[in-house]
Amino acid sequence: MTHDGLPRRALTRRDYLALFVLIISMGSAVAAVSNIGRWERYGGNGEHGHAPGYFLQHRVTRLDISPEHYPSPGKCRIWFFKLPADVQPPAGDCKDLARRIPAGAWLIRHPNDGVDRVQVTIYDPRKPGETAIAVGVFDMNNGNLLQESPL
Repeated sequence: MTHDGLPRRALTRRDYLALFVLIISMGSAVAAVSNIGRWERYGGNGEHGHAPGYFLQHRVTRLDISPEHYPSPGKCRIWFFKLPADVQPPAGDCKDLARRIPAGAWLIRHPNDGVDRVQVTIYDPRKPGETAIAVGVFDMNNGNLLQESPL
């Protein structure tokens, strides 16, 4: 008996399944709200059909690149996300590198403006060449995503 005089019943598999679904759905709701909050910090507001772009959807909110591996001001570097820094191609002229960007590669551009920021353009993994799918601006000092620009 319970404290209110009703008989106690054992939880069934169905009860456990319902509880599991409730916990998972609550976790999904929390994750969705936290992603919206992150998007708002980077300039999106969820209005007028705007949604988090490539970087936030793929949880790329920070570059794990040490400062010495960024291109010098006015230069670019082709970067492959899953490769270690010591095997990445060298930096070079932005126009030349942009013309021969491999499918799925990133082009890291360090503007010659005196600011420690880089522009990262991600290219379509299915198409080599000039099919950019995302552009983001990252802080070179801490690697954090500062802005994501629509294409």
